[in-house]
Amino acid sequence: MKRVFVVLMCMCLVALTHAELLIYDSFDGPAGSLNGVTPDIGSDAWAADGTYLNLDGSGKLVVSSPGWFSGQNGLLPFAPENGYIYTLSAKVDVLSGGHWLGLGFVNSADASHVNDGFVWIPAGPSIIYQDNGGDGSVKSFVWGDYAPEDDKTSADLGVDISGEVLLECVIDTTQSETSWSISTYVNGVLAMTDQWGTNPVIAGVGLGALGADGSSINATVDDFMLTREVPEPATMALLGLGGLLLRSKRR
Repeated sequence: MKRVFVVLMCMCLVALTHAELLIYDSFDGPAGSLNGVTPDIGSDAWAADGTYLNLDGSGKLVVSSPGWFSGQNGLLPFAPENGYIYTLSAKVDVLSGGHWLGLGFVNSADASHVNDGFVWIPAGPSIIYQDNGGDGSVKSFVWGDYAPEDDKTSADLGVDISGEVLLECVIDTTQSETSWSISTYVNGVLAMTDQWGTNPVIAGVGLGALGADGSSINATVDDFMLTREVPEPATMALLGLGGLLLRSKRR
């Protein structure tokens, strides 16, 4: 029942924002491994670590990582197109441990990467992390030759990450066919924004945990969602005007 209600609410929300719901998972399935499970919305099944990413049977995904240097990931195929704004989001709650939980766009959703450190999935272009450690740090990564990481604490952002937190990664492909932008948000507060000089290869979305140096993590994830929004005509007109001004300035 929860699954039907939540899916309907999400569909109404994205309709109001002129967005299309591409992927949605309430994790409202029977207890067991996430691997091979198909989201509520979306046709591809999860490729996931078979031990440390599990549905708890009550509408949450439990993500954990042992204390050695390894990753435990869940990945879904996805490829962006020009002309849209894509928002990847999930509600996360780090219950214990002091290492990393990640959400982001990756350049491979192949099952061979489910145990890579999430941040090291080859050239993973955009990832946001929440840390339940001492400073409650939030790190935004844009890997490869695109931009450096941006490292802030929750105090820098003025957000409370002690309970359930909404993490969002937004890719805007409307501005240029060769120079997309990436922004990350924590509870609706902008954490980082940057623009790629060369568009990355994106072939998936996912989430993951990373334990290292004896530090483990245990967290829950809910409402994993990917939307695609077409800017309103007025917005597109402004973007077009901006492009014309940039071109005239370069001349």
